[in-house]
Amino acid sequence: PARVRVWSLGLHATLAMEPESIWVEVISASGPWDVAVESVLAQNYCDVGSLGRCTAHGALSDLLRRRVVKSAPASNGLNKFPHVPDPGALAQEFAALARADAGIASADILMCSEPPFFCTLFLGLGKPIFGYIGNPFGAYLREQEQQEAFYRVFH
Repeated sequence: PARVRVWSLGLHATLAMEPESIWVEVISASGPWDVAVESVLAQNYCDVGSLGRCTAHGALSDLLRRRVVKSAPASNGLNKFPHVPDPGALAQEFAALARADAGIASADILMCSEPPFFCTLFLGLGKPIFGYIGNPFGAYLREQEQQEAFYRVFH
């Protein structure tokens, strides 16, 4: 069978695992594809019983821990949502890690899930990008300037 390697990055583990389970359990089972998924799942829900699995990718875990605020007040003052205060710095550090990452280098497809702007981290890596989005596109970005900059790139 033809082998397809997917490298996945997401902060909402169970969301990212939905297409993974379809590819591995349905598509691989019906052939002629052998789909292997390497998921970098961090922070939200990556340790939900037997479903989740937090990444062992130390450098990326550290980057996300430093650059993603897990729970900050929303503009309504009631809810709390994660956000990335400096998306540019996250992108710059991710690019440096990505260039040296064997999993990314060997991947046929790069998959992004939550937050959607993580898809832009893959630009310039020379791989097809698959987005599996389950939240508003501006999630994790502050209102106005950060969201508008992302909307200009993502089209």
